[in-house]
Amino acid sequence: LVISAPAEPVFPPPHPQHLAQVIRGANLVEIPGMGHALPPEVQGPLAEAILAHTGKVG
Repeated sequence: LVISAPAEPVFPPPHPQHLAQVIRGANLVEIPGMGHALPPEVQGPLAEAILAHTGKVG
């Protein structure tokens, strides 16, 4: 799972897109409004993305 955080100042897009391209089988999910910090409004979508990804395992 590669999370794209459009407001990330350190590794902004297109870094996540590049990672998703070079990691075989990677799933790219963009969390609107997410940056380096995790404000309350991104925590729900982030948790949903992680649970959806980990629910595929096993």
